[in-house]
Amino acid sequence: MRVALIPLVLILFLAAVPVQTAAASCRDVDFVEAAVPRLGDDLDRASLIKAAKAGIDWLEGNFPTYLTMGNRRLPPSLVRGGLETILRLADKYPGNKRFLAALKEHFVFYRPWVEKKNGLLVTGYYQPLFAGSLSRNKEFNIPVYGMPTDLVRLKDGRIGRWRDGRLRPYSTRAEIVANGLPTAPVIAWMGDQVERFVAQVQGSAVLRMPDGSELGIGFAGKNGHVYRSIGAYLVKKGYMSRASVTMPAIIAFLSRNPSLVREVLDYNPSFVFFRPSGTVPRGSLGTGLVPGRSVALDSGCFPAAAPLFLAGRLPYVDGSGRMVGSKPLRRIVFHHDSGSAIKGLFRLDLFLGRGDSAAARAGVMRQSGELYVLLPRKGDSGQEIVAAAATD
Repeated sequence: MRVALIPLVLILFLAAVPVQTAAASCRDVDFVEAAVPRLGDDLDRASLIKAAKAGIDWLEGNFPTYLTMGNRRLPPSLVRGGLETILRLADKYPGNKRFLAALKEHFVFYRPWVEKKNGLLVTGYYQPLFAGSLSRNKEFNIPVYGMPTDLVRLKDGRIGRWRDGRLRPYSTRAEIVANGLPTAPVIAWMGDQVERFVAQVQGSAVLRMPDGSELGIGFAGKNGHVYRSIGAYLVKKGYMSRASVTMPAIIAFLSRNPSLVREVLDYNPSFVFFRPSGTVPRGSLGTGLVPGRSVALDSGCFPAAAPLFLAGRLPYVDGSGRMVGSKPLRRIVFHHDSGSAIKGLFRLDLFLGRGDSAAARAGVMRQSGELYVLLPRKGDSGQEIVAAAATD
């Protein structure tokens, strides 16, 4: 088995303790002003500016009526005002100490109010880089499918195909792998089933062609089946212990047991389809993701494009992909993305970039953290801090 950037978002594979989620719904949760935490910003100023500008570009191009923050509706101008304030302060105060002091003066820090204080689970994701080809050959014979012409997605979110006048479930992963998918275009070919699986869970990848050129592939849709953890399956079958399940360990196991690859991967019926994209990874907002600054959150809980403050820890890994320690993580981040596994108030996925280092950290990152939404004070935005509570 040929393996490129091995590790993956750990939470998607673990047979772990269930992730804590919000109470009934984020629509029932109020965000309240919190005491300002111990601030920090451990990344370069250029990435901060780039990420803030990406949010402004999205707001300018999409004209949302309102943005959601728990049970509140925010005017988009309020979030834009916060992003513009970040840019203004970053320009005015090149030194970190004065910049952070200015954040306290110009922003209100919000956290969700819930009776049971659950901890934020912070995981990481990255952009995989794999070998690929535009034509099928002996080395590259795993199809990267585009959207099938017979796949239907209804307004209520149901996905399937029409048969005998009824919407039927679409083919599962096992059925697609076994029978092919003649109704879907093949946009590229890969050489490894596990690598395609990694790309599908990540939602994007870059394929390096034999001539050195690169093709980006991005999420286009899925077959409508619920994702099931292959890590949970490996533990259930006794192939691995819960304590040993990391992505490098899963890849090593499948490398040693190629006869089990289909069995393990087919346990997950979900199948992702791709579209050609640029080599710059893009989040659900369509903006380019900024390594270390862009995060995926539940868009029903947190306002899109908004600046946030994240406190947690960032793992260190050794050459074999094992976590050997961690360091404090305290920085301004931005809500640029979402994901099917990122639900509720207490889940956050941090985009770690592209390359071996990002992949290794993503493979073991499962840290607790704290998250605050930053909204500008009324004097900075000309708007109320939050709009009236949503009524529908």
